[in-house]
This record gives sequence, C-alpha cells and structure tokens, in this order.
Amino acid sequence: MAYSLGINSQKNLDGVKPNLVEVVQRAIKITKVDFSVLDGVRAIEEQLEFVRTGASHTMRSYHLLQDDGFGHAVDLVPYIAGKSRWEMAPCCKIADAIRQAADELDVNVKWGGCWSILTGSTPWQTEIMVGQYISRKLLADKGFFLDGPHYELLEGG
Repeated sequence: MAYSLGINSQKNLDGVKPNLVEVVQRAIKITKVDFSVLDGVRAIEEQLEFVRTGASHTMRSYHLLQDDGFGHAVDLVPYIAGKSRWEMAPCCKIADAIRQAADELDVNVKWGGCWSILTGSTPWQTEIMVGQYISRKLLADKGFFLDGPHYELLEGG
C-alpha cells in the first residue's frame, strides 16, 4: 500500500530545505509504515522549551532556520491504526525508507535513532545500528539520546 502525506504533514514541511522535503516525499511512497511529519522548522522559543523539558539537548538544532534560510531537520512519527506511535521498531522501518529515498536522491541524511548517516552503500540494518549506538555510548560511560523520529541533513545540507 502506498501512503501519502496529509495536509498537516505538508504544512510542517514549510521552510524545510527542498532536498530534505524531496527525501520525505519519496520516502512516504515507499515506506512500509505510514508516518506523519510532526515537526519541521521550529521557532527559537519553541526550541528553548524543548531543551528546558529535555525533549532536545541543544540550541544548535537543525530544526532552527540555518544560514541558508531553511530548516535542515524533520521529525517523522509512525502513524499506526489511526494513532501516532513512538516505538523504535516502526521508526526503524521509516528509517529504511528514508535511507532508500536519500540514496536515490543523493542526499546525505543523519538519523537520530543511531546518530549516523543513512546514505551509502553499506547494507542497512536499522535495529543493529541502534544497538551499536547504545553499546558505544554505554562502553564510553556516556548517556545516549535515542531520537527515532529525527532526521537531519549533514552540516551544510
């Protein structure tokens, strides 16, 4: 079944860099899990609140307008049985579609589920990459921040 972006999802892509918008638009057509665009560009005040509450860890967010006048990040939330879901398994399926779309469109995208670049010739195994990210952080005795819905362009976008 092919999915499509709803009106709110399309509106949430306003101000996002066009190459990332193209990746999202392609991914919704090939994904195995429906998703909504929960967030694109954020106001500084909104980002401050996210940092204050721990929903984000930085004021250098790619959701904020960058030097080129665009936001360079989106949050894609699985939409299953009429509800937004936050579990990692469906987030991994969306990451698979984003990786394929980014490869097809030659756009370098980093995923918050493992904070690694998705594009490239390495076979994509999302669950393994999430586990490797957590293991690296635990071995380094550092905290980790899983953000399965988050995708951002590499610096310079």
